[in-house]
Amino acid sequence: MTGTLSQIITLVSYGNDFLWHGNLPADFYPGNAAFLHCKRVDFLQFKSSLFSSKHKEILVAENPVDWFNFLKKDKCTKLRLFYQPTKNQTTVPDHKMAGFTGGGGSWFMEAVYNNHSNYWASRWEVSDKDAADKRVWAVSYGQTSTKQASNSVPAFVLSARNTLIESLSEIITFCEEFKLDKWAAVFENAREQVYNPTPGTTFHNPAWIAPGIHSHTALQLLYAADSAWVFGGMGSWNDQSFEDKEVNGRYERLSALLYNAINGAIMAAVNNDQPKI
Repeated sequence: MTGTLSQIITLVSYGNDFLWHGNLPADFYPGNAAFLHCKRVDFLQFKSSLFSSKHKEILVAENPVDWFNFLKKDKCTKLRLFYQPTKNQTTVPDHKMAGFTGGGGSWFMEAVYNNHSNYWASRWEVSDKDAADKRVWAVSYGQTSTKQASNSVPAFVLSARNTLIESLSEIITFCEEFKLDKWAAVFENAREQVYNPTPGTTFHNPAWIAPGIHSHTALQLLYAADSAWVFGGMGSWNDQSFEDKEVNGRYERLSALLYNAINGAIMAAVNNDQPKI
């Protein structure tokens, strides 16, 4: 999946472990791989001016660790992922734009309080494209809305898992029908991750999420969703078309269904509050 999404997954997961249990690795920032290419990751609030329509940016935390402490002091009870699809997808659907920075719909971190929620969104900018240490990105998370109704809903992990499996099965059938063997293998692997007894052991970043706070089923679902993420730029699954209009329509429909199933799976897996399964 994209680096922007994987970073907020990491922030939500480790942020909850800190808010609930006070746990945080000493080298979390900047040591975690989610920040590997980031020169800066800070957190801002916006203040309106009485005599201007412009907003002033107020720095509330210079790094993720300071932000976790800020949230705890502010009596935030938990963090959750929230996905908002693009409102008008008639021209280019979200799954076609998912590989581009800022495309594919919007992801937010929802900071949940006793009677409201605040929402945080990211802004990624190239800080130094020639940086010797490859830390080229300057990332700012801004509190885009405050004291709003919560979008928190029960995280039905099993339901999201069934939806993802069904979507993968349909798209595998499509690939087999049209001899798309490479992609069939990718989707087969993603489906197998749903049943992996040791989820995540083959992935490059074992520290992607906090250990011990997600159920086994949620971990299986999260890594399956990551394996199924085929939406990017040139050469990706969504960078193709079929001459036959009916076949192409079927391809687009299945791709959109898979994209939605993946996003639902990610939210359910990261936001799960249920006892471990």
